[in-house]
Amino acid sequence: MKNKKINTKVISLGIYGLCFIVSTWSLMSNSSGVPQGVTGSPAEASHNSCGTCHDSPSNYVPSVSLQILNQNQNVVTTYKPGESYTLRVQVSATNNPKSFGFQLSTLDLATNTDQGAWSQFGDRVKQLNLTIQQKERKYIVQSSPKENGLFTATWKAPASDKGAISFYYAGLAVNLNGSNSGDTHVTGQLTLQSQSTSSSDDLDSNNKICIFPNPTRDVINLNSEDILSVKILDIIGRNVSINMVENGKIDISHLNPGMYYLTIKDNIGFLKGKHTIIKL
Repeated sequence: MKNKKINTKVISLGIYGLCFIVSTWSLMSNSSGVPQGVTGSPAEASHNSCGTCHDSPSNYVPSVSLQILNQNQNVVTTYKPGESYTLRVQVSATNNPKSFGFQLSTLDLATNTDQGAWSQFGDRVKQLNLTIQQKERKYIVQSSPKENGLFTATWKAPASDKGAISFYYAGLAVNLNGSNSGDTHVTGQLTLQSQSTSSSDDLDSNNKICIFPNPTRDVINLNSEDILSVKILDIIGRNVSINMVENGKIDISHLNPGMYYLTIKDNIGFLKGKHTIIKL
């Protein structure tokens, strides 16, 4: 009986030690990027986020921002096919967390396809290739946590015009206490229009019609009072909606996320212009 008690104790200690090793290995592995998409981009598993592991209450209030800069180090809102841009992800939080991590992916809004190429990674930044719904997707992530929360890399835009391209990103504030407790995450999204799409955007510049905000999730506004209706087409030219304009507003909340074209007519039926919009 004494030997059985000793053996049981030994087995229990062995199981505890194994669990501790597995837990420690998991924490060390995740410190250099989780093996799943957590940016909130389309096709990622809906239950995946930094909060899957880092879900304990915390007194941190995190924030994350993304700047995309051209070769002159000016912030841009459009991209030129084939050009390279510097990306700066800044993660911060209140109450002085010990360190920060991040993850970022880049997809076109029309097809949710991975776009562009990554190079010239800054301090503690690397590329991580993950399979999302049987398709490989490139992410950039921290190679290890970073105290100042600033992560940089160079992104080369696709060689051809892909329409609007969206950057999905997540930031994580951590306390480095040896477990996942007390850490907090936050997500964000930034969309670039193509320069060629924007510059050719149609007749409405001549007719002084302004559409805003763009991109948007629910309602777009028109600054002209004589608009009667707007026909909405998808990217291959199919008519998906004809909307009557009420008080200069058009409800597009029923549309799926992506890029659409508007054909605008005034109240006597004349074509006033065309415009490209992005539904988030």
